[in-house]
Amino acid sequence: MSEVLPPARSVRRRSPVLQVLTLFGDYWWGVEKPLPTGAILAAMADLGVKQPAARAALVRMTQDGILEVSRAGRRTSHALASRGAELVREEAGWLRRFGRIEPEWDGCWSVLMFSIPEAERALRHRARAVLRWSGYAPLYDGVWISPTGSVEDTTAQLRAAGVSDVTSLRAPLAMTSTDGPLRAWGIAAVRQEYARFLDRLAAGPRTEAGGAALATRTDLMLDWQAFRHIDPGHPARLLPADWPRATARGVFVRTYDALGESAEERMRDHVRAVDDALAAFVTPQRLGEEGAVQ
Repeated sequence: MSEVLPPARSVRRRSPVLQVLTLFGDYWWGVEKPLPTGAILAAMADLGVKQPAARAALVRMTQDGILEVSRAGRRTSHALASRGAELVREEAGWLRRFGRIEPEWDGCWSVLMFSIPEAERALRHRARAVLRWSGYAPLYDGVWISPTGSVEDTTAQLRAAGVSDVTSLRAPLAMTSTDGPLRAWGIAAVRQEYARFLDRLAAGPRTEAGGAALATRTDLMLDWQAFRHIDPGHPARLLPADWPRATARGVFVRTYDALGESAEERMRDHVRAVDDALAAFVTPQRLGEEGAVQ
């Protein structure tokens, strides 16, 4: 889960693991047949990933239980294992909601408190990754908050990660600071990230074809997914009236969908080069104005 998906930044180095998951989610979701490894490597080359790095990512994902590998003669193929399918399914649910559906909020905050010794850095990293992925942010050292996060589910995840002592509560928060609990997310910096994202899309829908369309569409999806780490979808009444989340979603969806036909045909070409019959299984994904991912 959280170990797979790194913190967001639109200019960050792309994770090959994330890129592979995005290819499955965008072009091979719900397909029972495994995806030929040769097609994955060709698509990764379009994304600027050299074959040794792409192969290493596939090996790692198989070892981590995200992918399953199969062989038929000299051909190898990969499919999403149960863990990988859950990752893609969960991400699809977020894509349907984020920037489109206003979350319900009862006015209370989820608060999780724990202490991990500085010497246990690996455990600290795992705990923070679990909390970030669940929409929490640090209000103080060892005190993490979320307006909508589930204390029960996240506590269970923290215990599974190795944090043995966790205190939780859900209650209203009263703070004397002017920015209140939202200071934990650095709202001004998040707004700047939205501005950078919108600047990138200001030219409107792209007209790239072939590998360029596949690469641009994948980059856009990864940039959009990155917002879940810095904007966990706070209820509107907590945010400034001109919060750019919904506007950014609309521009992203139009651009992403405009690239769909060319990007999907490029993926079909990669599959067709290995097995012509399998090319028909490339599954077009459109977010559309209603944000539904199949």
